[in-house]
Amino acid sequence: MKQIPFNHINWAAIEKVAYKGEKGFCIWQTIQYPGLRIRLVEYSSDYLADHWCQKGHIVHCYY
Repeated sequence: MKQIPFNHINWAAIEKVAYKGEKGFCIWQTIQYPGLRIRLVEYSSDYLADHWCQKGHIVHCYY
């Protein structure tokens, strides 16, 4: 069984990268561990993706 490397993430220290969608934009902050990627994503209110991802994802949403 693979273990998740639990620790504190200082999101303020993680680079923000903006991506345009078909409409609007999103901002990604990404941390990569071996076999695990954690991403904090902010979406503009009019965001519409320009693609569809076939992978499965685990998502936590907050407002």
